[in-house]
Amino acid sequence: MFAKTTAIAGVLGTAVAAGYARTLHRRLHTDPLTGLANRPALQRVFAGLQRRARAGELVGLLLCDLDAFKPVNDTHGHRVGDHLLQSIAATLTELTSGTRELAVRLSGDEFAVLLPGLEEVRGAEARARTYRTALAAERLVDGRRLQVTASVGAAVDTARDTTLSALLGHADWRMYQLKPRSRRTAVPAAPACPTARLRDHKEAA
Repeated sequence: MFAKTTAIAGVLGTAVAAGYARTLHRRLHTDPLTGLANRPALQRVFAGLQRRARAGELVGLLLCDLDAFKPVNDTHGHRVGDHLLQSIAATLTELTSGTRELAVRLSGDEFAVLLPGLEEVRGAEARARTYRTALAAERLVDGRRLQVTASVGAAVDTARDTTLSALLGHADWRMYQLKPRSRRTAVPAAPACPTARLRDHKEAA
């Protein structure tokens, strides 16, 4: 009887430990406000993608930055701003549903979408336009009709030959090249990716 009880306790203990490990993993890889993947999750998925990539396989990344998000917080308060970010996240989740794409909240009002297995560079252009259009839709947030646009920069390279930092750097560079002009989608002319993010240069200046 004692042995049986000990065995049951051992099984229960293992199950509890496994459940705790799953919960901890989820918390470590999920943005608490939006429920999207976070930066560590993006790093983990990208590393796995690189290991499995075939020779010449393309990978893309979109960097999405909300335009004029600060005035929403200043005018309506941070609670409305948080609910707007949750609405944006819901749109990203809907767009990535049924695909291999991964939507990520990087920080604040900055999001990314990993685009695995692209067949051609132009595939990122098409997806960038889709995301830009969807994110610009009017939203009902806490009884208020709000509309924000998003600047979207895209980067594409061969999965085996690039790094996540390089993709983020190129997408960021393209996005900020575009922002002062029309705030429309930016797409790289070639798969080559600079390794430093434009914002990092600004902060260092």
